[in-house]
Amino acid sequence: MKIKKSDLVNTYAPSIGIEIANELVTNTISVAALEDKENYNIEEITRICSELVKEPGIIRIIAQTFLVQQEHRLSDEQTLLLDNIETQVWYLTDMGNYGLVNKAHADFFGMQKKQMEDNNIFIIFNEPEASVFIKRNREVFKLKKTIRTEEWIKNSNQESCLLSIVRAPRLSDNGNVEYVICTAEDITQRRRSEDQIKSSLKEKEVLLREIHHRVKNNLQIVSSLLNMQIRKTKDKKTIDILSESGNRINAMALIHSQLYETNNLSQINMKRFVDNLFSQLLMNCDTYSTKITHKAHVIDYPFPISLAVPVGLIINELLSNIIKHAFNERKEGKIELIMSRLSNGKIHLSISDDGIGLPEGFDIQTSETLGLFLVKILTVDQLEGKIEFISNKGTTVNIEFEIEDYVMK
Repeated sequence: MKIKKSDLVNTYAPSIGIEIANELVTNTISVAALEDKENYNIEEITRICSELVKEPGIIRIIAQTFLVQQEHRLSDEQTLLLDNIETQVWYLTDMGNYGLVNKAHADFFGMQKKQMEDNNIFIIFNEPEASVFIKRNREVFKLKKTIRTEEWIKNSNQESCLLSIVRAPRLSDNGNVEYVICTAEDITQRRRSEDQIKSSLKEKEVLLREIHHRVKNNLQIVSSLLNMQIRKTKDKKTIDILSESGNRINAMALIHSQLYETNNLSQINMKRFVDNLFSQLLMNCDTYSTKITHKAHVIDYPFPISLAVPVGLIINELLSNIIKHAFNERKEGKIELIMSRLSNGKIHLSISDDGIGLPEGFDIQTSETLGLFLVKILTVDQLEGKIEFISNKGTTVNIEFEIEDYVMK
């Protein structure tokens, strides 16, 4: 009589569990079945299973056997998994002895797993290498905490490889190290790629620094040519035009000079730029009779070069205009420059003097001077900011513009 194995399993599952019932029926059929593997005597099989279920000792043996089989299956699956990953994995029973290792770790040293497992490090490796391994292992057993290191180790071909190694201790209930799980990843190629990138960046940095240096030198040559022309020119109006052009060129040269002299090739320290620009412009005050004192309060915020150039030109134009026109041959004059970052993220630039103030009816929109025209187009058109002129016991110019939006463009 044909019997379905599942029927028998389901019969005994409620009392002994489905896994043990499956083992019981499987083993009973294997023993009771004769040549015909498809047909069994149902009465005989049922009788045998029923008698075995009544014997706790038999069920206990079957259960233990089943658990052992499950543990072996799980262990085999874990071994298969570990042997099919590229990461090296091994564990240490103490600082000098291996436990199990995976295939990647054994392959790295050109060995079989059985050559390394349950073996002493000094037996597996030569004394110099073994001593290094022992030293690293001793640290994790002593400190009882995970240690991450990068170590140059020779592989089976005697090639030096950089391994990123993690040694993680497993602690017992009393806090002692039971064993240490270790993993290693070969990062040699990654490190070489990083070194190549660093080298390439260094070369580009040197090249960019040289470009800034040459731009600065070329601008200074143009400035010198303008000065030579000024000395040959008699017309005051022409001299003023050439002087203003020279100041603009010198302001741009200052930016490139600062980029060349600092470590950051893409950002400008505006405080340093403003201090240098004041000094540069006031050097030309010998042609004026006023003793000018100045104060500068500038935010310590890095300006990208794309923003520093228009801001630098705006500051140059406003300061040049003050020095030239604000004090009307007075003996003394004061200039104050404040650059801050507002709570809304905008940059606020304020330049003020105690001079004669603006002429009545002044409007920057209709101003015909090139300097103020540059200030307007740089502020409104390029920086998309706002500009305000206040004439009260001198002149104050307030400018606001976004820095984040400008940098994102």
